[in-house]
This record gives sequence, C-alpha cells and structure tokens, in this order.
Amino acid sequence: MLGSVLIGLLHSFRDAQISLGKKFDYLAKHVQANEWYPMAYFFTALDEAERQKSNLGPILYQAGARFIDGFYYLNGGKTIANCAADFLRLQSKNGGYSLVHRGDPSQIGWQDLIEMDEPAGRAVVTCVTPYPMEFERGALHRGTSIGGDVDSVRVESIEEPYSRYLKKKTHVITFKPKNKLDIELNLNVPNG
Repeated sequence: MLGSVLIGLLHSFRDAQISLGKKFDYLAKHVQANEWYPMAYFFTALDEAERQKSNLGPILYQAGARFIDGFYYLNGGKTIANCAADFLRLQSKNGGYSLVHRGDPSQIGWQDLIEMDEPAGRAVVTCVTPYPMEFERGALHRGTSIGGDVDSVRVESIEEPYSRYLKKKTHVITFKPKNKLDIELNLNVPNG
C-alpha cells in the first residue's frame, strides 16, 4: 500500500493516544507518503490497537479521512478529482484503489462504482477489501467532499463476508451539491 494510507492510520492512533510500541512509533515518524509498504503493517497496527481500545470506529473513520487528505496533498490537490462526481467516478473499475495498492486483487481487494446519479446526488460504491468499514466510510466521505462543491455528504454502509481475506462493503453515498452561484462566488473571493 502507498504510505499515505499507513500515515492516516498511525497518526490517528497517535492522536487518540493509542501506543502501538516502539516499532510503530518509529514507523509513524519515518513513513513516507509516496513510498510503498506491506499491507501487513496496517493490519498489525490495527490488531495491536484493537487489543487496547474497544471502540475504534471513530478513530478509523478519521484515519480514512486523513488518508484522503494526505493522498491529495501528495498529488497536488484537486488535480485528481476537482469535484464530488470526479472522485466518485474515480472509484469505478478499481481506478482509485489501484492508485494506492499493488498486488493480486484476490488478496488485496478491489472496488467499483456500481451506480451514480449526479443530479440526485447519489452513488453506490462496492469495496471488496480487507479494510475496516469505518476506515472506508471516512475515506469516501472525505473524498466526496474534498473538491469543495458539496454542502453535505452522507455515507451509509453494509458489510458482509466475501472470502478468507476480504469483506464486501456496499457504501451508499448521498451528497448535496452546492448552488452553482455559491461555488462561483467562492472562486472569486480573494484569499487572506
């Protein structure tokens, strides 16, 4: 996996004051967002955190959002997806997932945009991955909102077994696009 995924997780654990030990403290300080790391690091850290804290849902949600922020920062901001619809289309046919993962889909997973109705502000993304549902929810919520063209985003999810390594999550994403005039006004306001 790309280091930005691992950074999102490790920094969220650190902020929640979950100590994973010296190895992960060192890794959190030295992991590079644009380098590749074994997925086992993510899941070893997750296993250690689960032994220490009962409710990791909000932390994992934040970790998913942080991953998106880090990945977009690494890639020059909005050049990957300038709006919610661009981000959601990127999930089609493993597009977004393949940017940050390498390996056999039967082991590391895949995702796909199943349905999108842009005028209605609704999309369905299926993720067949080893990641926790809350991590994916955070990533999809933040990714849909990162372009700045929506007022609100909601992600509802269901999870079901898939294989020994992977779980199937179906995420229904609803978003309310901003009024086009509001977007144009925001573009014309000087920064500062």
